Amino acid sequence: MRAVANARGYAMQSAEASTAALFDYFEEMIAVAFGSFGAIEAFCNQTIVERAKGPITVARKKGEEALSPEQVERDVPTDEKVKCVLPALLGVSTPAGKSTWDTYLGIKRIRDAVTHFKRRDQARHAEKAHETAALLDLYGLDCFKLPEDAMKVLRYFQPDALRWMVNPTWQRKPAGPARSPSTGT
Repeated sequence: MRAVANARGYAMQSAEASTAALFDYFEEMIAVAFGSFGAIEAFCNQTIVERAKGPITVARKKGEEALSPEQVERDVPTDEKVKCVLPALLGVSTPAGKSTWDTYLGIKRIRDAVTHFKRRDQARHAEKAHETAALLDLYGLDCFKLPEDAMKVLRYFQPDALRWMVNPTWQRKPAGPARSPSTGT
């Protein structure tokens, strides 16, 4: 990728030969964004359904409403589950206003941007070149950051983490040389 001048200022451009690899990279990073947010969402839903002993009271525009755990799983936004429902259910303070909340919002922002692509998420006009764009964020992102950040959010709610949460198999390790499964070489 390199910066190239155009009529509106500068844009990032890849060489023709590397375009396929760049699309592969974006495909993988978008999957990482979906998977990282999905892990938080799945954790919320599983915890709510498994741990709730009865109806859960949630704030609504018309006042408080008691919902079954299954209704909460289906109808309550993940933001509210992370900020209000899980803390009440697990007896922990809300992550809102803490670095955990900012971490969660960062994952959500990237996931939302690549789920609902808007023109502004693909590129910026010259006058807004200083603002980040989703694809540029993905391009500059370490592929382990989003899963590691998702684990930070989960650990906030599960400080006595299970072994797989403390040392997941995808944890950063130097890759060894590729080996053939049939020959071992």
